[in-house]
Amino acid sequence: MQEHDSGYEEKALKFSKDFKMLNFRTKLRSNNFITELRHFLHIIQSRPKLVAKYIEKRGKPLELAEALERVDKTNTLHIGYLCQALQLVLMEIVSNQKEHMESAVYASRYFLKSHGNVIDQLLKSAQLQHRRTALKLLTAIVCVDPQLGRQLLASYDILSNVKTIENMLSHSPQELKETETVRKCFIHFVLAYLIDGNTLLIRNILDRGALIRALASGLQYDDHVTVCVVVSTLRKYVLECNEISKTKKIHVF
Repeated sequence: MQEHDSGYEEKALKFSKDFKMLNFRTKLRSNNFITELRHFLHIIQSRPKLVAKYIEKRGKPLELAEALERVDKTNTLHIGYLCQALQLVLMEIVSNQKEHMESAVYASRYFLKSHGNVIDQLLKSAQLQHRRTALKLLTAIVCVDPQLGRQLLASYDILSNVKTIENMLSHSPQELKETETVRKCFIHFVLAYLIDGNTLLIRNILDRGALIRALASGLQYDDHVTVCVVVSTLRKYVLECNEISKTKKIHVF
């Protein structure tokens, strides 16, 4: 059964352990590539280095972003698959293949300009996986180019709408057994702005009182790793930052 956004996933497929990268990239440029895309996403769960191989075989993040032109925009599942793949490739470049950063920046700009509306679609999806995918892609874009991070703040209200913030930072009972939750993905998105070290962006985030309060108020229920990451990031990039005034620090903390 295929549903666009009803809470159901598409029918599970049995995928071969063999994956031909050239065939995948060729299919990606056609109008019928979802099965191959799902195969790619499935196989990297056990073979994460396949993301690096995609880049080494001249695969570019732009071709994943451009593929959004050839999917049914009402099908949130298919949009989610593409955004998930794009996020993985962008983060591989940021983490391990910085020589391809120009390609990552170009693809991110293209995505936001041509298909940025799909982010809202994923964030509003009934499926928590779609929200996680959107947040992780936004995080990757901030890591790729801080200037795009500023554009995100102007384009989406995810970090300013109090109701949205509280919803994203809530501890959902549906995710109790998940190692990766919407809340964790949202926290990483916020921290990406701080880690970049851009003082203007840091101040922008700190000025959002509702955001900081909602994030901090739920830390007591988070795992120790998440708490340590949040505390160490705030200490290093806010408390120890000489360019952030003492008044601002006192107001926030």
